Amino acid sequence: MAHQSDLSEEEGQTKVTLNHSSNEKIDAKMLNDMEQGWNESFDKLNEYLKQKFGMVG
Repeated sequence: MAHQSDLSEEEGQTKVTLNHSSNEKIDAKMLNDMEQGWNESFDKLNEYLKQKFGMVG
């Protein structure tokens, strides 16, 4: 199992691309759960940055 993340700028914002490779089959539910987990993590990061640095996102 391997994970790769790439950061790039797109239209003045940071784009995060996550890639996951595994020999195990990932079904639709697992993929949805993974996406939901990442989205929740980024939402929490966004709230932290807004509180800590007054950033808007």
